[in-house]
Amino acid sequence: MGNLVQTPVALSFVGNMQTLVTLIFLTRRIKLLRSTAGKQAAIRQDNSDTKMFNHHKHPRLT
Repeated sequence: MGNLVQTPVALSFVGNMQTLVTLIFLTRRIKLLRSTAGKQAAIRQDNSDTKMFNHHKHPRLT
């Protein structure tokens, strides 16, 4: 009885660990790709965001 309860828990834990490791690996990979290939795009996006923010800023608030 104890084994029946413990086995699925252990398996799901191992599965979760593998999923977690995969997710961490993928996010690091994506961050690396973004930091190298997408640096210019990110800078452009930041600039356009700043322009949009300044454009939509309410004059009375400033």
